Amino acid sequence: MDLIQAIMGRRSIRSFSNSRVPIDMIEQLVRCATAAPNPHNSRPWHFIVIDDEGVKGRLASSLVNSYRESGQGDKTILESARLKTTAPPLTIIGCVDKRMLKKDNDLEYMMATQGLAAAAENILVAATALGLCGYWRAAPLTCMPAVRKALAIPEYVDPQWMLHIGFAGEASKKARVNEPGENVIHYNCW
Repeated sequence: MDLIQAIMGRRSIRSFSNSRVPIDMIEQLVRCATAAPNPHNSRPWHFIVIDDEGVKGRLASSLVNSYRESGQGDKTILESARLKTTAPPLTIIGCVDKRMLKKDNDLEYMMATQGLAAAAENILVAATALGLCGYWRAAPLTCMPAVRKALAIPEYVDPQWMLHIGFAGEASKKARVNEPGENVIHYNCW
């Protein structure tokens, strides 16, 4: 599969087979993440790789409790959040390490989060090229203290996103075409 096919073929898949993602593929995904552009080549990121059932369960419980305490969901939504966290064979959480920023200001932090977003896209495109699939969740942003506590993340590290990755389950085999939509390109001015 060439790069353009991987980019255009990438789609958010939420149904996975039970097959584990091999460690060499996991390491290749993280290497692809670290090839993303980042501010001043500071590489202000860490990636937490979760494939242990107990850790996934602990993270899911922490997220569900956070949602419940904030009044963000009924029983159905809470159970969905638990399944989204425990069912995928692999979860990668991208984090910004604030100690690695060149300056302690909002602009530098924003650039670091943009670099980390590019790293997430690199992972998702690489996963597609490797025959894997996955999707992006923003739960670490909405429940940062819960994620930090569940995974013993220090205060100077901010979890930003989680990617759920695996081999596609049977329900995910249906193809979808990525099209840019209308009126998204503006040449030379708006």
